[in-house]
Amino acid sequence: MANCPTSMMTRQPNAARIVSIEVKIAIASLALTLVSFSQAQDKVIVPRKDPVAGQHLMYSLELTFLVMQQEATFKGTAHQKVIKVEPDGSYEGESWLEKGVLHIMGSDQEQPEEHKVSKHLKGGQPVDKKEFESGIDELLSAFSSSRVPESGAKVGDKWEVQDWFGRLGKCEATFLGLLKVGGKECASIMVAYSPIEGGSAEGKVYWGLESGDLVALDVRFSKVAIAQGIESDGTAKLTLIQK
Repeated sequence: MANCPTSMMTRQPNAARIVSIEVKIAIASLALTLVSFSQAQDKVIVPRKDPVAGQHLMYSLELTFLVMQQEATFKGTAHQKVIKVEPDGSYEGESWLEKGVLHIMGSDQEQPEEHKVSKHLKGGQPVDKKEFESGIDELLSAFSSSRVPESGAKVGDKWEVQDWFGRLGKCEATFLGLLKVGGKECASIMVAYSPIEGGSAEGKVYWGLESGDLVALDVRFSKVAIAQGIESDGTAKLTLIQK
């Protein structure tokens, strides 16, 4: 019996140590949970809404580039319209450029309005593969394909961008954060692009957090083929003006 108090005194510190370890583990687990929750909360997700028949987006398109060491500009209104949506979610769309005017060598040249109809899968991927008409067409496709991944992104996240048919050159996107553009809360993405035919481009794209639509893009390019055999430096801007 004389040994009992000593035995009890020996066991009590061990029990206390066990409790202390368990508390530390619980606190560490809670901290890890809070960090994971915080990281999840920091992720920005841009909605990808299903198309609706009659949906119509209008963008102001402005290009500047050099031709024979002289600056030329192109301005027009780009239209994208959903004509018909099938039960499986696939749809038919129409696109055209209205009031396109090329200002070059001191004169204005009005461009014909050409309507194009295309079919798309539910996710927006085109059904038919079509070659790019110019380096500018390729640039606009690359930058407008640079969306936030469906799982979301945090500031500083990077990812590679590719279109449905693998037609693009190297395209790397970096999530910059949130920014208001034209009064709309947008996800801002920096894009660096290397066209297939050579040259380079860098700029930003902005996606509406509420609508999921492309709100604007602003690109600066160098030595990009704007026409057959003609490379140029310049800028491209696309801004949503109506939905």
